[in-house]
Order: sequence, then C-alpha cells, then structure tokens
Amino acid sequence: MYKKIIILILLSAGLKNVSSEEKFEFDIPGGHFEKFVESPVSDSQGVECRVEIKEFRFKDSWGPSFQIIVTGEQESSSVELSMTRSEDDGYVFYIEAKRNSEVIYNFPFAGYRGDAKEFTFRLNWRDDGAYVYKVSSEQFFVQGNVIVPGTKIKALSAFGVGIKGHYICYETENEG
Repeated sequence: MYKKIIILILLSAGLKNVSSEEKFEFDIPGGHFEKFVESPVSDSQGVECRVEIKEFRFKDSWGPSFQIIVTGEQESSSVELSMTRSEDDGYVFYIEAKRNSEVIYNFPFAGYRGDAKEFTFRLNWRDDGAYVYKVSSEQFFVQGNVIVPGTKIKALSAFGVGIKGHYICYETENEG
C-alpha cells in the first residue's frame, strides 16, 4: 500500500537523502519558517505525513504551524494543506490551491480545540484535477475536496514555524 519515498531534509550542512521508514526530527524556533522536506513524487497520486508535535513555540505574532505542499510541473501551481496553533489550545486547518500563481482556494476547513499532538495529513489527487484532503488525530477526522484542473504534481515539500517534533512521509495509492 505504501511506497518508499526519498525525502530530502534540510540540514545546516545542506540537503541529505534519507529513507522514509524512520522518524525524522525537526526543531524550528518560534518566529522562524523552515522547509525540512523536499522530495519528488512519482505517479502514486497521493502523499501522507504523520506528524508528532512535542513542543509549540510562539514568538511575537508568529504562531506555530505545519504545512505540506504538493507542487505541479510549474512551481506556480500547488495545493497546500496546513495547520496553525493558537495560544488558547485551538487548531485551525487550511486548504489553499494555486494555479499559475493565482489563488483559487484559500480557506479554513476545520477548527479544533484540544490537546492532540499527533496528526496525519493526507492529500490524494487524480489526473482530472480532483484533490481529496484529510487531517486526523485520535480525537477527530475531517476531509474535503477541491478541483484544480491542469496541474500535474511533481514534488512534495513540508514546512514548519515554531515547532519541535518528528514526522514520517509516504507516497500513497490513489483512493479513487
């Protein structure tokens, strides 16, 4: 069901190839935005990242966040699934889609109050431009879909702001 994906992790010494069968650590200070995964994807038509957040770090107006972004052949086309954390123990989850640098969708699709720190983020897509997005934890599950025609996905990136924890990312088979 899952295929191995080669993940490139941004380290202070540069990019390094690693296997996705291990958990990989990230440690991003509050107020800093950092890419810690960049990887090509095959024709699998889906990605899943399982993330455990050990610490949320707030700094000034910067709240902690985590994003996975799949990018098309042209980097100006992408779909982003993200989570932000508020200081009052709430989470907001967003979906954003761009085509030719124009924002097609950008809206929060779920809010959650609770203490969950383990999440699964999943994006699946079809050749006709249909995307299914899912976010889950032990305490909730939410999914939706968007249409972004004309985008052939080529790469996965993951970013964070003010978080410490670990992750595992996989390519997945299309769920239909």
